[in-house]
Amino acid sequence: MEISEQELGEIGRSLFVSSLLATLTPTNFEDSSRWLEINNEKFVDHDFPPTQFSLIKDPKNSPRTKPWSRFVWRRATEVYPENELALFLDGVYPDDIRQGALGDCYFLCVLSCLAEKADRITKLFISKNAHKNGLYAVQFCVDGEWKEIEIDDYLPCGSATSGPCFSKASGNELWVPLLEKAWAKVLGSYERVESGNSVDAFRDLTGAPTQQYKLDETSWDKISEGTEKGFIMCAQAGSTKASQRLLESMGLVGAHAYAIIQSAEVETADGKVKLVELRNPWSTLEWKGDWSDHSDKWTPELRSALHVTDEDDGTFWMSYEDFMDYFSNLLVCRINDDYAYSSIKLKQHKNAHNVVRIAVPQDGTYYLSANQKDKTSSSHAGYEYSYGRVIISRETDEGLQYVGGFAGADRNLWYEANLQAGNYQVHVEYNTTAEAKRYVLSTYGTSATTFEEIPETEGFLEQVLKSRALLANKATSYAEQGLPDCTKYHEILPEGYGYYFIKNLSTDGSALQETCYFKSFKNLELHPPYGDAKYQVIVGPGQEVIIVFHQVNPEKKCSISTSVTSEKVTDKRTIHERAKSTGAVVKRKDPNTNKDLDIFVYTLKHEEGVVYLYENKSNKMLNETVVLTYKGLQLIGHDSDRVVVRLGPGESYTIELRAVEPKWTINAAVSYTIS
Repeated sequence: MEISEQELGEIGRSLFVSSLLATLTPTNFEDSSRWLEINNEKFVDHDFPPTQFSLIKDPKNSPRTKPWSRFVWRRATEVYPENELALFLDGVYPDDIRQGALGDCYFLCVLSCLAEKADRITKLFISKNAHKNGLYAVQFCVDGEWKEIEIDDYLPCGSATSGPCFSKASGNELWVPLLEKAWAKVLGSYERVESGNSVDAFRDLTGAPTQQYKLDETSWDKISEGTEKGFIMCAQAGSTKASQRLLESMGLVGAHAYAIIQSAEVETADGKVKLVELRNPWSTLEWKGDWSDHSDKWTPELRSALHVTDEDDGTFWMSYEDFMDYFSNLLVCRINDDYAYSSIKLKQHKNAHNVVRIAVPQDGTYYLSANQKDKTSSSHAGYEYSYGRVIISRETDEGLQYVGGFAGADRNLWYEANLQAGNYQVHVEYNTTAEAKRYVLSTYGTSATTFEEIPETEGFLEQVLKSRALLANKATSYAEQGLPDCTKYHEILPEGYGYYFIKNLSTDGSALQETCYFKSFKNLELHPPYGDAKYQVIVGPGQEVIIVFHQVNPEKKCSISTSVTSEKVTDKRTIHERAKSTGAVVKRKDPNTNKDLDIFVYTLKHEEGVVYLYENKSNKMLNETVVLTYKGLQLIGHDSDRVVVRLGPGESYTIELRAVEPKWTINAAVSYTIS
């Protein structure tokens, strides 16, 4: 691309001014515009300047270098008469858009879909009018966060006297080429725009969750739901049935994005027919088969009801059956113009995770998203998306309650939920080898939310997964072992966590002892205190135990097969009687008088473990700390080996350990006070 010395000098001077402007003032459109006006300057974007490197990041290795070398950068005020220059002329319409030499049909399809409602385009512009100073600002939801993007009005043109060689509007409007330029700046160059996709473009221009599906038997339901709820939808013509030549003979363009305008199910002489209305963003070239504009399938009544015209405007109807034959995938952008968007930027350290409290002020539908940096715009070679896991829980008086979870290795992960007003805790973790992972957590829904990063609640996973187990209500009974009131819950969740949750509601003092060996425990890992692909637990009456595990490599499949032995063990009341009759007994002394008190501690070592039975028959209060050191035993009902005993007059207390190995040892260190 040739630039004259005079043009280079002007660009260099403008770049210097713009760079100085960036250091002296905030990156804010109003302040920047005011500064330019005061200094009678025209803006040149020093971050995305009118040079070859804004067209192509790697000119030495790009096939675009030679054909694009002839392009000339011209300001909009040089391309269009200043008195006719406008950001918008007579409104915003889908057929305003004209594609140029850039292969970005997917992006123009997004603009075409948004232009169905003009406000969806105009609200992207912070600057609402054409500016002689060449400064414009738009806002995109980049990597999950709404950002202001400043651009200048230099446009790549075919020559020093011609118009834009990339996209443009049908008249002298600037909104189309400026949005395309802002998108190119976000991705790093115009060439990278050709590597983009509609999913990311919809997400970045709306903030709404967007997903692409392969067409299958559920596609009509998705299209019908999208039509009913006002979602934006696109489809891509592929080679599901026909060759490229056949597609063209039918008026379709292969590997080309079409907007889905609406769907309808109509009565005909041959019965009910499902129809889909589409638009080619080129605003020309239409389907030529059944139910096209000129098809004899239309009756006057149906033409009137569905507003069918014979105009060559790129809009057409076709049957759903033909749609399934000639199109390959469906894209759904779940946009809702009344929804609010909120977000927080986060940094996860290596081998760690984040917990965020989200305050939801109003009942309604919300989409929670975890958003990574777009790899198309990344400057790091080989950058790939990390695998993320997210668990959502609600804070209640009974503790944390499981809401849902999701996982994956996509740029945007999202989850839809109907949430009640209140506080929620969200656990987020990414598998990454980097020292720090930066990402954005966001909500899109009925009302704006607020975020607060908090320390993790102790036992977060255990607490949340217990609540999930009870919600799932998929339990197996131990009735065959003589414990009908003892149940076990087991599940592997989509977010890559699993659990075994055992709850003993027995009232006769019966306990459950279970030993589980994993014959196959592929791509899974138990959480402490369990390990070595096995667990052994004793669950006494009124007690519960949860064994948590997680998927190690999210890209590989998991499998479990087990060998389980479960049995009813000795009644605790019998053990207590044996402790009092045959166990060793000591009394606690009054520290002031060194006299024995009627506070008894019985120790029984028996065939199934050890019991410490406390009985206070005095009028004093015992406060005792017991630190246990043991091997081959399991402490029942306590999370720590440090047990605190507070025993008032007439009260009793039990510390119980069960044998998990044939040979075991135990020592107890005791300190206490009497009051």
